[in-house]
Amino acid sequence: CSIVSYRKLWADTTESPQVLLKAALAVNASGWYIDLEPQGGPNTGKPGWGCAGGSLPIGTAADAKLFARWLAAVRAVLNPHGIRLTADVASWSPVLKEYATLAPAVDRLQTMSTYNGAHLDEWMGDFRAFVGATPHPLAGVGLGVWDDSKKQWWETAAGAKAKVAAAIASGVQELACFRLIPAVAANDGHQETGVDTPASFWWDALEPFMKQEVPTGGDGGGSSNQALLSV
Repeated sequence: CSIVSYRKLWADTTESPQVLLKAALAVNASGWYIDLEPQGGPNTGKPGWGCAGGSLPIGTAADAKLFARWLAAVRAVLNPHGIRLTADVASWSPVLKEYATLAPAVDRLQTMSTYNGAHLDEWMGDFRAFVGATPHPLAGVGLGVWDDSKKQWWETAAGAKAKVAAAIASGVQELACFRLIPAVAANDGHQETGVDTPASFWWDALEPFMKQEVPTGGDGGGSSNQALLSV
């Protein structure tokens, strides 16, 4: 999670893309999902948790250009083999919030900032910032669908329906549902060990999104394909 380490990786636009291609081909993978989150010092409960020891820099907008250059090099290697490239972004990161810089370098951006939210207005702020700066064919809206028993707005059926309705109205083509499939949660200092189980109401909330058809954009808007749900 150190921006110092990431800068070293992103400076390598030759060898590391080939490593990713080789790994994908070895398991017949359909895509790579890049989740690199430049963060700071020890666990504070604020942006910057995750890196042990000391106060580390979390990157700048200039680093987003370096990241985009690396992503573009990776995509150029993957795409000829039919392998998709997706990258995580988030409003809390000076690097990852540069949506307009990063979007042209990938096949899809997926925002983590829409996973949760204390209320609709808070969630819509992050949602609008993302879809406003990201071309809709490249926008994947992340939804946190697990239940941590805190019963905040984002964990309610009403919250789920409101998020899906906003996605449909905006025209985004993919919802990335984080932990729609039950997953074992590691004890990494900010969540308890256990199993993250999806709230059951999400299946009904997601149905309208999955039933819609969205323009492909490849032939003047005349054809369509089903909206995409990823987990």
